Amino acid sequence: MSDFGRFMTMAVTVIFAENLFFSRALGTEAVIRIMAHPKDFLKFGVILTIVTVLSSVTGWMIDAAITALKFTVYASYYVGKSLAYVAALILIYLIASSFLRRIAPVFYRSISKVLSVAVFNTAALGAPLLLTRLRPTLFTGLPVSNFLGALIFGVAVGIGFMFALLLMMEGIRQIEAIDLPDSFDGLPARFIYIGLLALAFAGVAGRQTLF
Repeated sequence: MSDFGRFMTMAVTVIFAENLFFSRALGTEAVIRIMAHPKDFLKFGVILTIVTVLSSVTGWMIDAAITALKFTVYASYYVGKSLAYVAALILIYLIASSFLRRIAPVFYRSISKVLSVAVFNTAALGAPLLLTRLRPTLFTGLPVSNFLGALIFGVAVGIGFMFALLLMMEGIRQIEAIDLPDSFDGLPARFIYIGLLALAFAGVAGRQTLF
């Protein structure tokens, strides 16, 4: 298989089989926020995809630096990496907000409500962690520290999350249009729907993978 084919296989795997929301419940807080304000869906999705690309590439750079410097892996190794990812997200947010506020204040005001939600959520943090976790299998036959792979991975994570959010919004809209018994109406029906979707995605993956 060519490198292009491997990259496309990786992208499809991340969008469906290893979907951050359905396979690991990452980004749940962001889903709840956007479901309450569905008109922000497109803004949120685009910004989140940009953030997952930046966080994945940043995670790749951090991992490459750790490998190049030949750090010894201690018990606190993964905690340290997670803190580095959080620091990178904070830096991305500060740079982006400062730049947009100065260069395009009108545009910044239009996205300011969703910017912080899109940057500071477990999906954005989970992207580089998932990349580290799945790299040995998804990057088979490719260079271990492949920048293009990290870039495509970040895009796929963002698309997968938007796909999950779209399924959630449409499914709940359909559920709310049905006359359900009182015991299932509202939150119980939503939980059942989310559970069935999660089971379907787990079936596609064929296994359960935890951090």
